[in-house]
Order: sequence, then structure tokens, then C-alpha cells
Amino acid sequence: MESLDIVTAWVKRSGVDAVSRALKAVRSRGVATRAIVGISLGGTSRQGLEALLDCVDEVYIYQHSGRTFHPKVYRASNSESACTLVGSHNLTAGGVANNFEAGTLGRLDLTDEGERRYHRDLRSYIQRLSTDAATKRVDSDLIAALTENDRYVLLDESKSTATGDESGTRSRPQDGHLFQQSQESLREFIPPRPSENQKKISGSEPRKVRLRESGPGLDGLVIDRAEDVESEVAVRWFKQLGKIDAQQGDSPNWNPSNTVTLVSAGHPIDRSTFFRDELFEGLTWESAISAGGRQREVADLAAEVILDGEGVGDYRFTVRHTPDYHSGQANRTTELRWGELAHEMRSVDRTGKFLTLERLVNGTFRVHVGPKPPGPFKTSV
Repeated sequence: MESLDIVTAWVKRSGVDAVSRALKAVRSRGVATRAIVGISLGGTSRQGLEALLDCVDEVYIYQHSGRTFHPKVYRASNSESACTLVGSHNLTAGGVANNFEAGTLGRLDLTDEGERRYHRDLRSYIQRLSTDAATKRVDSDLIAALTENDRYVLLDESKSTATGDESGTRSRPQDGHLFQQSQESLREFIPPRPSENQKKISGSEPRKVRLRESGPGLDGLVIDRAEDVESEVAVRWFKQLGKIDAQQGDSPNWNPSNTVTLVSAGHPIDRSTFFRDELFEGLTWESAISAGGRQREVADLAAEVILDGEGVGDYRFTVRHTPDYHSGQANRTTELRWGELAHEMRSVDRTGKFLTLERLVNGTFRVHVGPKPPGPFKTSV
């Protein structure tokens, strides 16, 4: 397992306690763990949020005023397989053990194109939730603000009642909003597959994206929106992939590295600082030790992926920066681990194609692999 996502309407300490040992064991093995929860109707407790923070890497709250956040989705994957549970199970004692619940358990073979596409759509949905305007990352300050704000309902499991009433009847005026309104469609959150409803992305010319809304009464309304792609990009770097970076090998005993080295590749950069300090500006870096005992920094990278001009969804990668690797030779200092894209890279030989990494002006990232870069090298300095 390389990544684990939990999306649930409600979370309580009783539910987290039931799975905390497993969650901590998974995280200790280096699995990227994330939870997105709701706080509607007093279903989530302060103690549940605090317990979840102790078990997973990232916790987010999705709160849209006047609407209930109600999904229950659990997803885990590595490069070749995935497991999904979509059903009625909240992360509470009832949802985990005591209630009558229903759900669909999926065991996905990511070597199958149809199952891989379903997994991409599900992962893209979760990624969009985590970055939506209505979402905030949870820390102790946010929990304190929620507890003190009469607008929001946050259960205190040490008491018999919630700290607020979602019905709108209050003993005092409501405090100000802590969350923004979502900009996503309230009818359909998962976008249609780009291969069916979006023009392919190629070159550096401005593109026109066709957005298709669906749902009751809409019947496939199409809206065209012109975008100047180049103006979105703050930093762009690219290199041509050799066999090792492309996860291809000639020897029957060859083991894929799951890694691509990030080097100068003919660009006017200092490879020892460009990736860590400029291209990947804004990532959260943590200290780590390499297998050879060297000090390094590691960061999680969420990025939109475009393969051969076609958007395939959002993927999570790992970036490793090891300053001791730097030397007068063309050695790598920074590496990108293919992560959930590793199987895709191994299944199709993309040797000789270009890997392009982009940081956009809004702070998000894109990863392209295709016959040519989508535009010229670009630096923000």
C-alpha cells in the first residue's frame, strides 16, 4: 500500500479508536494517509478530530453552508492494485462496528484499463474535495475556532449535547463564517472523463476546454471556456526519459526503480537548489534518512497528470531531496518517485518521451509525459 484516503460525513473518537492501531501501523510504513470529514448536524466530535490527527498525515474538514457533507468513501492503493469501499459507513462506533450498514467493496486490478479508469475518477474526486474552497486543513487552532464559533456544530463527547444546533435556533447570534462556499457543481462532483468531453491538450497554444454538465434537466449542456495555458505556468522544467527513468529494463532480472532523477537536462539551473527551492516551492518537507544513511528531505506532491496529451486525473507522488548526492558530476540531488503512476509507466514504454513538471501560478502542479514538452523551459526567478 502506498496511499490511503478516508472520506466520511462524521467522525467520533469511538470510531477512530476502533481502527487507530491499524492506521498508525500503516502510517509507520510510509503510507501517505489522508482524511476528509464533515461536521454537519453535530455528527462529528472534537475528540474525534483530535484522535484522527494522531493517526493520519492530513485531516481536512469540508463544510458548505446550508448543505450536508455526506459521502463515505475509503480508498487504498499501490501501483498495481487498489481497494475501495463506498457505502454508508461513518467513522464512528456505529459505522465501524455496531450499525446495520451497506456498502460496495471493490478490489481493483490496476492492470485493467476499466478498473484503472474507475480508480482514477475516484481519486480525482477525493483530491478535488481536499483542495476545494469549502475545505480547511485541520489543526489545533481550527478545532479551537470551531468549538468557540456558535455557527458550527461540533460534538463534545464528554457532554451529552452538541455545542450548537444546526436547525438554526440559537441562544445567541451566530458568529462569522470560517469556511468559504464551494465553487464545484452541486449536481455532479466528478468531472466527465477528458477523453470524451475535453479537447486534448497539446503544445503551448491556448486551449479551449469543453465542460459538460449533466444531471436532471440539463441533458448535456456544453459550455466553452477559453484558457491561456501558458499564463497559468509559473515554473516549467522538462527532460527526455531514458529507459531507467521510464521504468523499462532489458534484463529479465531488472527491478524498476519507481524513480526518475531530476537533473539540469540542459537547462540553466543549479540542480542542487532549483527543484527543492523553486520548482517545488510551497511543498511541506520533512526530514528523513536514505537507505544508505544520508540525510534527506521528503515531500508529498499532488499533481494533475497528462499522458500523451490526455488528462488522466490527479495523482500523488513523493519528492526526495538528498543534498549529499550533489557532486561535480551529473549526479541527482532530487528525485521524483512515480508512486501511483508507477504501474502506468511500466505498462507502456515511454522511453524517449519527455517528462515535464510545472508549478502553476495558483500553487498547484502538473506532470506531463508526452512526445514533446507543452512549452519552453520557464523560471520564476
